[in-house]
Amino acid sequence: MPTADTAATMSACESVAETADNVELLLQDVRFHPSPAWAIGEIVILSLFYFVCVWIINPYILDPGVMQFVVISSVLMAIYYIWFSPCMIHGDAPDERGLGERHTFFVRMDNLAPALRLFGTSSLVMGASLIIGALMVNPGMFSQINWRLVCVKQCLYLSWASFQGLLFFGFFMVRLRGVVPMDGRGGAEMLSRHRLTVVFITALIFSVFHMPNLPMMGLTLVGGFAWGWIYYQYPNLLALVLSHSVIGTILNQVIHLNMRAGPSYWTPDRYVIRMIFPFIAQWMSPGQ
Repeated sequence: MPTADTAATMSACESVAETADNVELLLQDVRFHPSPAWAIGEIVILSLFYFVCVWIINPYILDPGVMQFVVISSVLMAIYYIWFSPCMIHGDAPDERGLGERHTFFVRMDNLAPALRLFGTSSLVMGASLIIGALMVNPGMFSQINWRLVCVKQCLYLSWASFQGLLFFGFFMVRLRGVVPMDGRGGAEMLSRHRLTVVFITALIFSVFHMPNLPMMGLTLVGGFAWGWIYYQYPNLLALVLSHSVIGTILNQVIHLNMRAGPSYWTPDRYVIRMIFPFIAQWMSPGQ
């Protein structure tokens, strides 16, 4: 038999719960719901920021205050596009972006096995194709490999591939999935058409970011499409990053392809990343 105090406590708890529900409903009513135009604008603004930094500001990167401006503005843009916009504005679930929960260190576990299998297969096909093609041009290629630099590049590329994965596939592609219209009738054919459109646009953006490097633009278009096709069904950042980093390392340290974009494609000494982070050039020095 509940006492009067117990009944009062239960009533208070119910009142608090009801108040919390009302507050949540109120927040849902006043929460900003971004339109497709907002999502497109975010993609356009970040793209313009990138091209302005790479093509216009890059020649002046060593001028007083310019490097500090680029670093600070880049950090702010990264915070917005990797955390604030997806989490606070769009309300993206972690699994949509290929991420897991905190207790798994943000590694998505529920689709990790099929994602690793598919991304691993794509890496094997792309990597083998690249190596075979390079061997046909340069049969002595393997004797020129510095395996220490291969290991260093692979470690560095894990970080770079993580950033690109979160940006192009964990943000741009997620936005495009909501922007590209899908016929209300649905069906497998319509879903496949939607997937094809979203993946192609994502791969095209990924490719354009590598201008004017035509070999890299072609490779990123093909690779971006393959990764995007898998990511559409199995969004898993870890699997994507592992595949991306392996292919990037093969291109850079096995095939020795010029992977730079922007004006530094022609002038390696003006490569903005190594100018901002000079220790990378030291680590990648063959004499080390």
